[in-house]
Amino acid sequence: MEEVQPVGDEAVGGVQHATEHAHCGAARDARRLHRSGAGVRVGHRPASRACDAAVVEGGPDGSGRFQRWEAVGVVRFAEVERYELGRRRRLAEDEVGCGAGAKAELQLGASDAVGGDLLRWQVRTSDTLGGTSAGWSPWCEFEVDGTPPELSPTVAAADGVYLESPPDDQARGGLGVSGRFTFGANGQADVYDYVYQLDDGVQRVVAAPILGGSVTVWVTPTHPLENVLTVRSRDQAGNASAPYDYVFLVAEAPGPSTVWAMDEASGTTLTNGVAGGPTATISGAARGTGRLLGTSVSTGTDRGLSFDGVNDAATTATAVVDTTKSFSVAAWLRVTPGATGYRTAISQVGSSWSGFYLQRTAAGHWAFMMPSADGSPTNVFAEAGDPAREGVWTHLAGVYDAHGAQLRLYVNGQLAATNTRIGEWSATGQLVLGRAFSSGATTDWWNGDLGEVRIWHRVIDPELDLAPLVEPVSSGVWEMEDFDEDTPRQESDLSEYQRSVTLSTGTSVLWCDGYNFSGGLCFDGSSGSADTATPVLRTEQSYTISAWVQMPATTDPAVRTAVSQSGTNSHATRIGFNGAADQFIFRTVPSDTIGAAGSTLSYVVTPAPPVGTWMHVAGVWDATAREMRLYVNGVRVSQTTAVGTPFAASGPLNIGKDKLNGVWGDYWKDGVDRVRVWTGALSDAQITALFTEP
Repeated sequence: MEEVQPVGDEAVGGVQHATEHAHCGAARDARRLHRSGAGVRVGHRPASRACDAAVVEGGPDGSGRFQRWEAVGVVRFAEVERYELGRRRRLAEDEVGCGAGAKAELQLGASDAVGGDLLRWQVRTSDTLGGTSAGWSPWCEFEVDGTPPELSPTVAAADGVYLESPPDDQARGGLGVSGRFTFGANGQADVYDYVYQLDDGVQRVVAAPILGGSVTVWVTPTHPLENVLTVRSRDQAGNASAPYDYVFLVAEAPGPSTVWAMDEASGTTLTNGVAGGPTATISGAARGTGRLLGTSVSTGTDRGLSFDGVNDAATTATAVVDTTKSFSVAAWLRVTPGATGYRTAISQVGSSWSGFYLQRTAAGHWAFMMPSADGSPTNVFAEAGDPAREGVWTHLAGVYDAHGAQLRLYVNGQLAATNTRIGEWSATGQLVLGRAFSSGATTDWWNGDLGEVRIWHRVIDPELDLAPLVEPVSSGVWEMEDFDEDTPRQESDLSEYQRSVTLSTGTSVLWCDGYNFSGGLCFDGSSGSADTATPVLRTEQSYTISAWVQMPATTDPAVRTAVSQSGTNSHATRIGFNGAADQFIFRTVPSDTIGAAGSTLSYVVTPAPPVGTWMHVAGVWDATAREMRLYVNGVRVSQTTAVGTPFAASGPLNIGKDKLNGVWGDYWKDGVDRVRVWTGALSDAQITALFTEP
């Protein structure tokens, strides 16, 4: 209902009356304007209608006086002094009290609002001093309409992806693959909009471009096999037609269309792991190491690309995604400490702007951004609230869901931000790694590392698609079951990296009975250890260390280290036991220097367990949260924010000792079993599962 402007001021008996500043508003439950702009049509229901008048300026408390009119015949009006083609019939004049600046409201009974009636009302005001406005406000009007569209709407697959079943009995498209559907009025001339819902999902409303017009929308299925799209048409009064249930069958989620593992040792071409998928040509970016150390028997050596933030990039020959349709893009990335400004890892070029940007913003936050147009756009960001951690490998995923025009950003597999896209346009240029395109120029050069890029022509499912990508990677498993007495004595690594540990010579470390009647290693507490030949963990990144340990004698006051990884002068991380305080300890060190201070978590075992008792201990460094966590027997017992990030230890992983001030020491005494390490931070539940494992 168009708002009626207030009439002029008038002073009566020295009092300025607020009623001269009243205007009538649309009926409280009026749904929408006529497209002609004349009046409001409302649905007819048994409940009473409401006419509103707002007092828009101050003055003594008073009242709003409503006149209500109706016309009988071909054209019926109600005035509040009803019109009917040359004659008028007055329904009532009602007075409703209200305070200054408040709203006066008049309820119409069901008998006053009959289907087909065209009613109108006006208002004037009076105050507690007896003053009355000089005249009535201009008229407001509405039509009562209680008749819904007679026929259900039509529904058709506009792009032919999801055909109706029956008759079509073939599963098509796929989970997360959006399809376009056209809703038609089915000959009903007064259809104003359509209400649609997929299964039990969110109800959405889309307006017809003209009364009785059709409209096309995107719909994204969220599960395979049978999906039901329910559509109703509504008239201007909000009366809904009977529903039409469009049933269609959805295939399983298709895999990514592009996978650039970046594991080539050399060359300027990024090979696509998907047959027939696009390749990318490297310009300037250097082959570098990835987030995982070592060589996996199944995936090989993890590598990535390093970008200098000045002019390094990798580009495809043509577009990879259609930015008018649903798509998802994801990668592992690491921004160089100290890099400032916007830094875009992945984009796709339009004429003047990129169609999307997966980036770190100038404010230092991860974001997925889509401009509203390819020129003078409004930039719409799905931007994470937490700051991006510099120097830390982080997994980002940007998702555009055409169903609802939703942008989503996932950080390390968790939804971090959403937003709604404005506008829709197609960026038809190259897909680019390492920079963006804005105002017709290259910009936002990525400064850091990039690895494992994946692209989907659909909306990804975080559990199905992201969870496996961000799950901590088993980087070492030593079960202590080999009992290898041949020189050199070794215990096999059962992870895919196969980094065996070599036992010290002599009797300083021997196989013995381990936890729960399995094998173990027993150390003499003075020189015995079991060591890998190369580093296992990137100690500056997230990791988890877990072991079963046999409690030493309570009279042993020494610090004993069960597992560590060291550099030249110091360990970067260790878990162990401080006998003097009966404490389990987990320590990280930020600098590989003599006398470097570190951060230590400790937990006092009370009461002290008997000598020889097996206990489970685990330490987690979460680089994203900058948090250390200590677990004993499957329970988190301590946590803290570390002082600095642990340094990148270049030395081997050691079972039974650590390094401090350039000297090996803190040798473990008694048994150690089931040593396991992960690249990535295990959750509380995963640590508990380790403890309860038989």
